[in-house]
Amino acid sequence: MEILKINKKQAPKEETADEKAKKEVLAKTPSPPKAKKDESSPEQPKSQEEQEKDTLREAGYYYQAIGWLYGLISKNEENKFQITLRDGATFILTANRNVMYALAKQFELEPRKPLWVRCYPQSRLQEQLLYFKVVNFQKEKPEDVQTGIFILRGIWQFIPQNKRPVFSIYRNQLRFPDEKIRNQHLPLIWKEERPFRFKKDSEDRPQFYQIEARLISRRACLGWVKTLAGAAKPPKRLRNNTNIGGNEGAERKNKGKGEAKNEVKTGVKAKPNTQKDKEDKS
Repeated sequence: MEILKINKKQAPKEETADEKAKKEVLAKTPSPPKAKKDESSPEQPKSQEEQEKDTLREAGYYYQAIGWLYGLISKNEENKFQITLRDGATFILTANRNVMYALAKQFELEPRKPLWVRCYPQSRLQEQLLYFKVVNFQKEKPEDVQTGIFILRGIWQFIPQNKRPVFSIYRNQLRFPDEKIRNQHLPLIWKEERPFRFKKDSEDRPQFYQIEARLISRRACLGWVKTLAGAAKPPKRLRNNTNIGGNEGAERKNKGKGEAKNEVKTGVKAKPNTQKDKEDKS
């Protein structure tokens, strides 16, 4: 005679706010088609967590600021690369060692050849300076690309360091374990949406936005063009390549205000083309 064991059902675990936000994004995103199996090169199946991360990235649920510029490359009085746009505006360019080396070679061979530059917009708020970090570049115009158009994914808010609201782009992950977090707070004109402002007794929380913005050269800032997706709860910032979590703001509170300002100041003034570690921090 068989004896059946009956397991008591455990009470369902209450979902956190982050889990609910992820489910909402996953529910709105269609599942990607299943790839055909390749028997010659079998791959390990992805875990559910990895699949969810891929889906969230496909839905744009991550921090990002990237776009294209078209202009003439030159060097300024400090021997730093800069790009001059069609309207005559000039912006400083930075890059990591490999990209900077390739850009220098291209400039040496064809100094009068305009280039299409794919780049990250970056800002030094204390100096009210907007500049760009080059990812790659090419001679021919890329398909479906306009100069000065950028995709921004982040938080529209006020921060203590600035009187005007900024569009904050936080880091998704670290490139190496000891890398210091240096987030970007970009100057943006967006009259159609009220920026988040922290208030002690308020229940308001910052929202995650995905927008298209245009470079406004004469004001050295970006301007809202259109919204690409509805507002959502901000994604967590990856603190390293494997773990999720942490609160960079809490760490800053532990530092003195003077120390935090000094850290930002020394970070943005690091020379990008002298030593590798200084390039990565810029």
